[in-house]
Amino acid sequence: MVITNLPEVEPELNKNEKIIFEYLLNELEISNSRSIKLSLNSFTNDLDMIQNLFERIFEFSTKKIVVKDKETGMRTLCFNIIDSYSIIDNNLLIVFSEPIYELFTKRETSFHIYSLLFQNKYTLRLFKVFNKSLSALTISLDELKKNIDLDDSYSRLYDFEKKILKNSIEEINSYTNLNIKYQKKYSKVKDEPMKLIFTIVKKSEKGPEYHDNFKKSYNELIEKFKTIYDF
Repeated sequence: MVITNLPEVEPELNKNEKIIFEYLLNELEISNSRSIKLSLNSFTNDLDMIQNLFERIFEFSTKKIVVKDKETGMRTLCFNIIDSYSIIDNNLLIVFSEPIYELFTKRETSFHIYSLLFQNKYTLRLFKVFNKSLSALTISLDELKKNIDLDDSYSRLYDFEKKILKNSIEEINSYTNLNIKYQKKYSKVKDEPMKLIFTIVKKSEKGPEYHDNFKKSYNELIEKFKTIYDF
């Protein structure tokens, strides 16, 4: 499966669903199988909690990943995230769709699935800018803001860095196959704008530090469910 455009989730994932998605993707990657099995022992003798968890997974199973043509906006690819789920012997068995599994095993794609976990739209827009570049990008602040539709906001670099740039680069470095670093270059020529110089490295393989970023126990996920959904 070769995909050239960036994916989106429809309906869009909310913040809580992204937490679940991040965990499930990590488990999928570790298992190297289309199915993952999660113990329900943390819900012992709590049928209401199991039912709530089941309902949340059902809501998640309605989500689809779509890829749209850059020019026309037409959906050129659409597939489910989850094929099926069931409770067997006090385990929650989740079976992912074949396309999702292919993305993790064959790696034949120009986007990274974790880009779906970005917390705001500007991270995705910056990712698109960086992903087009080969290994470096030199650009003024105004040009960069224009590329991500922020022309009239954050006139000060300090504010742009604090609210947008640093957080977005941290997400990109954590969730995608890109590693971004940048520095500021001030001109000695009067009235010439400062430039941002980005170094862009494409990670071919995921090292231990990448997996450590997603390392979670199932009990931690249960605690998140309890907090998110007021169990």
